[in-house]
Formats: sequence, C-alpha cells, structure tokens
Amino acid sequence: MKFAFDLASLYGDRLAAFDESSALDLGFSYDPPSTDPVDGSLAGPIETVRQPRRARLAGALTTPLGHPGLWYLASLPALGAALFAVGGERATAAFLLAVAVALPLAPAAVDHELRYGLVAYRAGADALVARDRLSGATLWRVEPWDETDLRVKRGWLDRRLGTETVVIELRDDEYRIPGLPDPEPILDVFDRQPDRPDGSDRSVE
Repeated sequence: MKFAFDLASLYGDRLAAFDESSALDLGFSYDPPSTDPVDGSLAGPIETVRQPRRARLAGALTTPLGHPGLWYLASLPALGAALFAVGGERATAAFLLAVAVALPLAPAAVDHELRYGLVAYRAGADALVARDRLSGATLWRVEPWDETDLRVKRGWLDRRLGTETVVIELRDDEYRIPGLPDPEPILDVFDRQPDRPDGSDRSVE
C-alpha cells in the first residue's frame, strides 16, 4: 500500500491529466459509431466469406499480444499473487494468477469475436459489404473505386494457420480482414491487383 501511495504521489500530475484514449492502448475504438445506415444491397453473383473457427480461436487468444495495454489489467492481481506466494498461500496465489491471465484475455477475446469472428463478408459484383451476423446490421461497404490500396499479408499466425490477411486502404480509413483461407472472392471485387511483398500472385510476408 505504501508503494502504491508513493507511486501515485510521484506521478500525481500525470494521473490528473490522464487521457485513456491517447495514453493507453487497449485496442478498442474510442470513436462513436456512425448513425447513418450503410447500404447492404449487392449486385449478383454474391459470395460470402467468413473466418474459419480455428482462425477465430487463435485470433482471440493472440489479440493481447498486439495490445500490450491490455496486460495493465493483470498487474494488480499478479502483484497480489506474488504477495500471497511469498506468504505461503499457494492456493490463493494460484487463483489470483489465473485471474491475472483471464483479465486481459477475456476482453480481448470478446473484442476479436465482435470485430472479426461474427462478421460475414459479402462479395458482390459491385461492392464488398461487411455484415454483423449477430445483429444483422451492415457495418461497412467498399466499392471498387473507393479503395486507394489493396494488400495481402501473411504474418506468423497466418503462416501457422494457412490463412491470409487482406488490407483495404481508403482515403481516410483502413479495413483489415484477417484469417481468410481463400481471400480471392474478396480480391475479385476490386479492379487492381493486390500488393504482395515479392510481387507474385500467392506470395507470403
């Protein structure tokens, strides 16, 4: 407790001016969603692409690795686990350690599932539409002339799962579609060829 009060006193000015939207990266969006409905109609033929279950599970478990701020949530129970372990209370220490691991994983898993796992990408002849399967709402729509860049990436997780990640850049935004076993239906919506690191048709990063 003394250490906590000393730390708060030392960084009191920073805590008073703390703004979590800019100072702490938790991986969540701070911008309110748009209230304007997105047109979800498409010209046929239409093909629907979803993340496979293995990509959803792996993505949920590895999301905290890309957002170190989430691990700040684990600091207090981890400290408590260390104190109880020193005191010989191993059962309590093990419980607090499990809580310390679950605290960053639980919100990360929910965030990944809502952001990617429960989204169906509908590729039509005139646009690509992202649809929330939980609510049935259309999240966003990209037409072939809206994008400014199109890239296909394969990070370490994609290489392990045999999937690819499509990145669609707009003038003022960017859409990432990870964990796709076959991104071709999405790429076929756009006129330009996707940018791959070595310039080949099926390259890896």
